[in-house]
Formats: sequence, C-alpha cells, structure tokens
Amino acid sequence: MELLRQQLVTADEGIQLITFFESCASRHAMIVALLAVLELVRLQAIVLTQQEQFGDIRLRKHKMFDVVFAGGESLNETPQETLREIDDQYPGAGSTWSPRRE
Repeated sequence: MELLRQQLVTADEGIQLITFFESCASRHAMIVALLAVLELVRLQAIVLTQQEQFGDIRLRKHKMFDVVFAGGESLNETPQETLREIDDQYPGAGSTWSPRRE
C-alpha cells in the first residue's frame, strides 16, 4: 500500500493499473493489491480513469487521498473543515461523505 501511495504522490498523471499489478511479487500479492485498489476507490482516495474504449486504465489521486492516507493522525482540523477544503480544491466533484449524526 505504501508503494502505491508513493507512486501516486510522485506521478502527476497517475500510474497505469497494469504496471502496478505487474510490479506485484506474486499472484497472492496481486489479489491483495486488487482488493486494496477497490477499497481505495470506495473511500474516494483514488479514481480509475480510461480515456478510450480498450485503452489503458490509470490510477490517480482523488479528493480524499490525503485524508485517507493521513489516517487521522496528522489532521488538526475537524472532518467538516477538511471536507470543505477538499471540496474547494475539487469543485464540482461533490462530497458523498457526511458525519454521523448521533
């Protein structure tokens, strides 16, 4: 997971999904990597894009990337403040996350 994070941080245009999977050491590692990618998509940390039919699929950072990888340890703001900043950074993307109401 750290390898994927490092690759995405340094790549402005994202990385090719196939290249990421080919870098896995074993079939088991590739399956775990696929599950991790799907979870990161669900958390809105990354987005999968494809420019043309049957073209390369690319992984790119999404609006929650920094929040997800911070793990809440280095965040000094409330989740609402963080989400407002993220929404400002990515206008038109909308936020699907909302705080639990108890």
